[in-house]
Amino acid sequence: MGKLVYQVTAENIGKRFGEVILFRNIHFSLVTGQSMAITGPNGSGKSTLLSITAKLAAPDRGEVVYLRDQKKIGRRDLFSHIGMVSPAVIPYRELTAIENIRFAFNTLTPAEDHIHDRMEVLGLYSHRHKPVAQYSTGMLQRLKLLIATLGKPGILFLDEPGSNLDTTGKDIIYTYLNEVRPDIILCMATNESSEAGLCERSIYLGTDYS
Repeated sequence: MGKLVYQVTAENIGKRFGEVILFRNIHFSLVTGQSMAITGPNGSGKSTLLSITAKLAAPDRGEVVYLRDQKKIGRRDLFSHIGMVSPAVIPYRELTAIENIRFAFNTLTPAEDHIHDRMEVLGLYSHRHKPVAQYSTGMLQRLKLLIATLGKPGILFLDEPGSNLDTTGKDIIYTYLNEVRPDIILCMATNESSEAGLCERSIYLGTDYS
């Protein structure tokens, strides 16, 4: 059996806050194996467009449609197919990494050997029993990425994944993303050219709509 093919299509997406038009006429379509960066200055709406694409926020106009093997995915089922890394997603600080993983997946916990392998790749294995409160910023970001991808989602959303990380931390995350990218749709909001360079295409926000 071949791998599942996902498709995300945004049609004429627009968003405004009061009288301010944040963006409008956004169109794109991505399938499994493709990646896109949402770039632009601070306040241009990068995180907002990412949230709209992930259906965590509603646009003022337009629609985002998800397909799996050419069949539409309903909103009720959508969140079992996506992974998300953002500042708003925070593991429980009083739990260890392993405990957070088991809590996140409940009865759907991936196999132990797969967990350990992924933790090793992300440099977290030796810290697996340490409370997350003791994690550095880089370790916390890597744990969030691990949790987002362990369930093998079809679509992965990242909101500035390398923010506040040193060069070593960024290299670990970028290497990991290059490994998983062929099997997913990757969509990220970023200010960093190194992150945008991981993606084959990009959308730039920041046009003056006044």
